[in-house]
Amino acid sequence: MASQDPEHEGMGHHHHHPPIGVHGMLLVGEAPIYLSHLPMFMAPHNFQVILEVTLDAEANRRFEGVRAQSRPDELYTVKPEAFSIVDLLPVDPANEALSEFKADIFRGHFEKGGDLIANSATVAVTGVIHFQELGPADKAANLEYILFGSEQQSFLAHRITQPPDFDQVLSVKISDHVFTEDELRREHFGVLITIPERPNTPHDRIKLDEKVSGRGHVTGAHQIFEVNVEVVSEIYFEEGELLKEADFSPTEEEEPTGFGEH
Repeated sequence: MASQDPEHEGMGHHHHHPPIGVHGMLLVGEAPIYLSHLPMFMAPHNFQVILEVTLDAEANRRFEGVRAQSRPDELYTVKPEAFSIVDLLPVDPANEALSEFKADIFRGHFEKGGDLIANSATVAVTGVIHFQELGPADKAANLEYILFGSEQQSFLAHRITQPPDFDQVLSVKISDHVFTEDELRREHFGVLITIPERPNTPHDRIKLDEKVSGRGHVTGAHQIFEVNVEVVSEIYFEEGELLKEADFSPTEEEEPTGFGEH
């Protein structure tokens, strides 16, 4: 198994130039809501980042209105203004972390014909749940997921390491152990859920309606918790953009899900 502690993997500050760019993100959850950066292995997008955020009142009103009339598993994305993603967690403690940015909110994928919900919304960052620069970390043999959310709404994001890999976010129900808010945010890495004896490939990823057993490990702790994971919905899946050479056409795994459609 790959090392699970961020101090053994380089928390992600070996970049040489500020990774300024338009860092598209997936939006999930409600009160609070979360953003999961849509990464690639090329700079400046080679970061896996999960944020807890709030929207300004008008953008939130519009978002809530659209969501009330949409499917529970509807896809939402945000297209932020260009900024340096490392400003969310600056290396130099003397530098103040980026606490808000402007973004357009979309139903659907903003790069694939999504519908604009709110223009130039103010997104306030209330917590950095996970922050990892993609680089030299070894890929685990078994599936690994980052757990985020709360007891009321839980999500898993596939842990991305090196190409070829895949991005996947699931809405789940976790039973047999309740992780605290502190554990879920520990050292900006949080809780890692490993699915034993399940190969770490797109084909073998956990899917809709599955119930699987997993092992939860809190960053910096020395205890493993046995948990049960029930998948409520597959919110997002992307493989092509995380191949050794990014491919923007639907892959064989993406086609049945509909996530690869333009």
